[in-house]
Parts: sequence; C-alpha cells; structure tokens
Amino acid sequence: MIQPQPIFWERGIATDTPAPPLVDPTLVEQEEQPLVALYRRYGPIFRLPQSGNELARIILAGPEVNVFVARHEDDFFTTREQWEAFDAHMSREVSSVTKARDGAANRQRRATSSRNWSRARILDQIPQMIEITQAATAEWQPGASIDVHASMRRLVAEQLGRLLLGASPGGYLDDFLTFLNITLVNTFPTSKETGERFDSVAYTRARSRVREFGRLAYEAHLRHPQPNGKPDMLDEAITQAAEHPEALDTTRLSMVVLGPMLAGLDTVANSLCFALYALLSNPEVCQRVQAEVDAAFRTGPLTWEKLKSMPDLHGAMMETLRRYPVASGHHVLVAHPLTVAGFRLSPGDRVNIAMTVPHFLEELYPDPMRFDINRFREPRNEHRKPGAYAPFGLGDHTCLGAGIAEVQLMVTIATLLHSFALELDPPTYRLVVAHHPTPVPGNNFRIKVGELSDEKLPVCHARPESTGGKEAEPLCSRRDRHAGSECGAAVSHLPGNDKCTASIQLRVAGCHRHSLCSDEPDQSCAPAAYQPACRDCAAWDRDRPPDFICQQRSQTFAGSRCLLRRGSRPGLVDLLVLSQTTDLLCLAPLQDEF
Repeated sequence: MIQPQPIFWERGIATDTPAPPLVDPTLVEQEEQPLVALYRRYGPIFRLPQSGNELARIILAGPEVNVFVARHEDDFFTTREQWEAFDAHMSREVSSVTKARDGAANRQRRATSSRNWSRARILDQIPQMIEITQAATAEWQPGASIDVHASMRRLVAEQLGRLLLGASPGGYLDDFLTFLNITLVNTFPTSKETGERFDSVAYTRARSRVREFGRLAYEAHLRHPQPNGKPDMLDEAITQAAEHPEALDTTRLSMVVLGPMLAGLDTVANSLCFALYALLSNPEVCQRVQAEVDAAFRTGPLTWEKLKSMPDLHGAMMETLRRYPVASGHHVLVAHPLTVAGFRLSPGDRVNIAMTVPHFLEELYPDPMRFDINRFREPRNEHRKPGAYAPFGLGDHTCLGAGIAEVQLMVTIATLLHSFALELDPPTYRLVVAHHPTPVPGNNFRIKVGELSDEKLPVCHARPESTGGKEAEPLCSRRDRHAGSECGAAVSHLPGNDKCTASIQLRVAGCHRHSLCSDEPDQSCAPAAYQPACRDCAAWDRDRPPDFICQQRSQTFAGSRCLLRRGSRPGLVDLLVLSQTTDLLCLAPLQDEF
C-alpha cells in the first residue's frame, strides 16, 4: 500500500516565510482535472488567481493535506464566516447553527444531530423508497427519451420529502431549487453569479412558496403525526419545540423542511445522473451490476442485508462518488497562523481544501479516469489509503447525511436497472460536466427506455392476456409496461409476493371494464357518478381540482385531476390523485361504497 508522506507543518509564521507560489492556470486549462495537474506541478499548496480584483485563493491539495485537515482543521481554520451569510438568509438572523460551525460547538451540534441523519433512519423504509422510485418512473414507456437530471431531481425530492419529512414536495420542487440555488450563489464568495439576486421576483416567490410548504407540512403533522408510522424529522422537531419552546418557534419549525432538501436534493440527484452515465457508457460493468440486482430481486424484497452483500452495486456507487464527486472542495478561512510545506498561511486567508484531488492520482488509483468498480474490493482497497477518498468531506465536517445518500444511491440504481432497459440517448453521448451550482451532467443528458427482453417481462394475473397468457414468474417485483397489450396497460407488481396481485392502470378511453376513469371517459365512466367523500383525504370536488388532497400522506397536488378505480377489497374505492407536475400517484382508501 502506498503511504503518502506526512505534510510538514508548524504553528506560526517566521518573518521570512514566503507566500505560496502564484500559478498560471492557463497552463492546465485543457486538462480534465486542472487542480490535479497543478498539484503535480506545484505540490500541496499554491495560489490560484481569481477574476477581477479578488485576491488569489490558496489551494491545499493531496492525500497528505486530507490527512492533516481531518486531524487539525479546528486548530487553524474556521468555516463560520463562510456560512454566516447563508445561515442569515435561511433564518433572517445569525442562528445558533452559525455559531456552532467550528470546534467543540460543531462537534456537539453534530452529536446532537447525528441521529436525525443516521442511515438507520431509513433502512426500514427501503420498500417505500422502491415504491417512490417506481411511481416517479411510472410513465417511462419503451421508446421514451428521458431528461435525466430533471427526472432524478423529482425522484430524489419525493424520497427525501416523504421518507424524512412525511410530506411530498410535489409542485413546490422548483421553488426549493430556486430558493436554494440563489441563496448559495449569493452567499458563498466562490459561487458563480447567475443574474438572480435576493431582491429578484424569482427569489421572493420561491422563498414564499418554500415557507408555505413548510407551514402546510407542519400543520399536517399536527393533525396527523407520524405519517410514516414512526417519528420523522418534523415530528421530532415538534416534540423538541414542545420541550424547549424558546428555541424553536413556529416559523423555525416550518423551515425544518429545508434541511433534507439542502443536504441531499442536488447531491444525490446529481450523483444518480453520474452513476447512470457511468454505467450506461460502460456496458460490461452495467451488465455485471444488473445481473447482481436482478438476482437479489428474485429472492424477495430488497433489504439492507442484501445491499451489503452486493459488491458490484456497492462498487458502482463508490466509484461514481470517486470519479464524479459532487463536492470537490471545502472552503475555509485561516483563523491562526501556520506554515505548511514551507509556505505561510495568515489569518484571514481564504483557502480551498481540494479534498477530491487524490481521487485522480495514479499512485492511489491506477488508471484513475477509468470507471472501475473493483477498486474497493480485497486485496486492492484503494480507497483505504490515507487521505485517498473524501466524497463527503473530511473530519468533523464530513456530511452527516452520507449514510442516507449511499442507501438512496444503491436502492435507486438497483430499482432502475431492474425495472428498465436503458441506453444513452444518443448512444454516442459524451459527458460534459456543468455547474448549477454543483457539478451535474450537462449538454442535455438523456437516456432512452428500451424494450425489456421476454424473460424479464412478468405476467399480471389480473389480466394474463396482456402478455400472451404466459405463466407468471415467481417473486414478480417489477413495475413494467406490457407494450403488446391492447390498452398499453401499466402493471404494478408488489415486491415480495409469490404471485403478482397487480392492478392495471389504464390511461385510454374504452377501458371502463377495468373500473378506472380515463382522461376522456366514455359513458360508462362518467365523472358525475363518482363523488364520494373521503374520510382520510379532502372531499373530492368534480368542478375544482383540490389544492391539498390526501392529508393522509401529506401530499400537495395543486391543480391535480382526480381518478377513481375499484379498490382491492369489495365495496371499497381508491382515490387516485394524478399530479400534473410530478406524474406521481397518491392512493388513499375511501370508505364509501362504489
């Protein structure tokens, strides 16, 4: 195992200690990883010129730097000033979080918050995560071209909202993205300008809408606590507020919803985009991962125990985070003088700790630009070399939600590969990384949905003719489109059942014999005949689509249209709210007779 040499450092600065060398970035502007090339040329510390009159920013890079920062960051650096403006715009004041960004206060804050962000919080919700993924991709028909970034954002937002907050963001997703992105680019000095400012109409509207969503979610939790059957983040915040009302008022409670969105929305969504690109552009690797995933689904529901025994899937997740890191730098200010590798760092100096530079060093990762999912297995274990792997940060500033993100990535990738035949669209697409403001696949990254092979098409017992009357496969845990059926039926299969007890959701007129109203119902599917009252959801109004229906699941579907179908039990009806903005289904049981 290659061991990086410890970096030379000492407290204080001698009078003759020079400043780090000022580099010429034009020398590496053609490099795919320019900071890696500068590290090779200048070593672990150098200054990078900035645009305009801004002072050059100091770069610290390399595995030896990662080891040093993980151990000594709180001794010499501070992040408080970097976050102060951001925290102030989030809460309209310098919050207690700002004061707890460094040192012992930061460690205490992390210890208090760690349970909220623990992987254990969602391990028993893996089946729900699969259902959310299936619902978010229910309209992916063979031949369709999918905007990957937009789709992954919607999918991850639903996962975070429903699993961690018990509330679906639905039509508020764009408001969350606008609010968070404008706040980031206007409060962090290294962010690129987007033209939108805090006084813009877009920001004002987005902030108001985010607050509205937080208020609705908060009020829904007061009426119906624990919508997931156990306390979620909002439930726990409400309990904490009851015990310490001076610390959390109603306004701050309603803003709890920002935490999961800020921490995970773009990071997980962008990582999913990169994972899909990496797998689809490496067919042999993709086939290995897909075979492992299909084998796992054939033996029953996906669980954490199964995920831990899937080395190809786990390797694909870790290699995505190495090869396409979405958080490449950690910005700090020097708080106390020190000398690093013979160069001075003075209080007030702005420093970028380029923590993912080691991801692309050949001495740590042979052929580093190659997507290689075997790097993380015995005997290689390339990521275990000191300072080599830092996709979620370093030391006491490592992302608290890293475990949740890893589960989301593995479960979502597994579900997508098991449910669809996917390919790049066009097949010759080559990735360009853009920044909005975090790294994301650019130049219109799309995938095409292909036809599943015959051996992967399950049969629905409710309507076997949809697949030619073939025998049902055991453990039919998929959600597939049967392209050969006369109605283009979408068949929903329940994970873990030894038989497919699916219902068919038909979307065309003339399918009234399956008891579902379509967008253009015929006479036997007249909307006037279906106006039951729902005891769990808001009453259905045929003349005005509900603005907040399905209180049971705390989902907001503004401007949605209501569809009804016969329920799985005799004499019951299910109300389906089909969102026009998210294409997701909200099912809630109605107790009135059909």
